[in-house]
Amino acid sequence: MTKNVTIIPTISVCMHTYRIAADAIMSHYASEPDAHLIVLDNAPQGEKHEWDYWTQQLKQLLDRLGYEYRHYQEPWNLPKFWNKGLDIAAEGKWDYVAISNVDVWFAPRWFTSAINDWSEIPVEQDIVSVHPWSYASKDAGHNIENLNYHYEDVFTQGMGLVPFDFPACHVSIFKGKTDYRFDESYHHYYTDNDFWKWMQKTKRYGALSKSSRVDHLQMAGYGRPMTKVIDFSVNHGIAKVDTDSDHKYFHDKWQ
Repeated sequence: MTKNVTIIPTISVCMHTYRIAADAIMSHYASEPDAHLIVLDNAPQGEKHEWDYWTQQLKQLLDRLGYEYRHYQEPWNLPKFWNKGLDIAAEGKWDYVAISNVDVWFAPRWFTSAINDWSEIPVEQDIVSVHPWSYASKDAGHNIENLNYHYEDVFTQGMGLVPFDFPACHVSIFKGKTDYRFDESYHHYYTDNDFWKWMQKTKRYGALSKSSRVDHLQMAGYGRPMTKVIDFSVNHGIAKVDTDSDHKYFHDKWQ
């Protein structure tokens, strides 16, 4: 049996974040009981604010399920926290690590199914990461509609693992030791687009596991609004989320 861990960073802890995280944590526990889970949080400590209560609630939930809570007293940066997850996996000698968004719902045996698909791929095929598929609402936006088109085309090829270089990064499964690092110059957005460009440049691939499903709730159109979470964090100085800055950096880097 492989030793697997899921890493979920969360943007501070308020009521909205706790509810989103709790939904993900509970679905993870129900869907993949053999996989460990570690939540990374940057909520300020030792201050009498709303997040003190919700931080304690989050810690208690994780403790009750046998999961871990790790705190980092530093500003929010999604790719940096994802890299922390990769470091945790390498240092803990985990066989596989799933780097996940917080607003997700895990389907039964999603981790095991993805790994089983990966094991059937020839070694010489350089797969960097494996990604579960997600339901995507046609009302989610133009980019998601395009992604739906690609996914529908991919699904006509049957089940199993399909290598391609534009995976959805709501959940990215890596081997415990990987040479990939997310670019920490981004604050929050364009990390998946950057990953695609890196794969295309290095002629390496991610892969879609059609046996593994994890719904990205925001993309699916039925999640709690992440805007409230981001606004709360920005207003309290916990996060810097600058879409324009991320877009400019992405354009300048890859033009």
